Amino acid sequence: MTNFKTKIAVLVLISGILSFIHLFGIEKALFTIIFGSFLISENKLNAEQPSKLAITGILLGFIYIVILLVIAIIKGPEFFNIFKNIMMNLK
Repeated sequence: MTNFKTKIAVLVLISGILSFIHLFGIEKALFTIIFGSFLISENKLNAEQPSKLAITGILLGFIYIVILLVIAIIKGPEFFNIFKNIMMNLK
């Protein structure tokens, strides 16, 4: 793996970890998935082994998005009722 690809792999892993640190870091999780997938596809084109750092970062990004979706499904109706009450009070 080249030096540039190693730097991207480390960046993907770090952004995957940071998506858990900042609340609603979905943009970091998406960044991780996109660039990690790009790195893995580049490695496949050059017949190189995929980077374990990039794979780990992609998995962290997917795990974070799944956690957010579960929270949204569980708490979604509650947030909808709060929003509806706010809109009713504005009238």
